[in-house]
Amino acid sequence: MGEGQRQSLDFGVLNDFQPRPQRSRPPNDRKAIDQTSAFPSREAGEEGQINIKGDRDSIERFRAIAKRDGLRLIGLLSRALDAYERGAG
Repeated sequence: MGEGQRQSLDFGVLNDFQPRPQRSRPPNDRKAIDQTSAFPSREAGEEGQINIKGDRDSIERFRAIAKRDGLRLIGLLSRALDAYERGAG
């Protein structure tokens, strides 16, 4: 082949192309999908999420107390709710 000439592509070798067999998928059931994919289920009654907007000082105070006491934010919130229900709030 001379300089500057390109070799032609042989597309004939692609005629025997076969797609890969499909992998088995879990049934279209939310719990089965969540268990298989390791994502938490979003069904009611299990876990939820809240987003609270407030002044920066209160939010930082809340986080600092949780960190100081070795609690997750939900742990501190649970304690605050318990104290409020007991009448201390």
